[in-house]
Amino acid sequence: MNTSIPRPIQQPGETAIHHTLSNGVRVLIEPVATARSIAAGVWVHAGSRDETEEEAGITHFIEHMVFKGTAKHKTHHIAR
Repeated sequence: MNTSIPRPIQQPGETAIHHTLSNGVRVLIEPVATARSIAAGVWVHAGSRDETEEEAGITHFIEHMVFKGTAKHKTHHIAR
């Protein structure tokens, strides 16, 4: 797999830089000069609208389970 990332393209007038990796993952970068940190988000093109009748509700269930916490990571740690 090619791990090198080519230079992203920034469209005129846009603050975000858009790039698609060779594996199809889309990356958006928005520089903030006053920030000394980064934020990352993940959007998946799948969800409740893609569920069959038998699966109805599973996406919502998983969404809630992700934020319930674990033995090592309590709910407020994940939220933070």
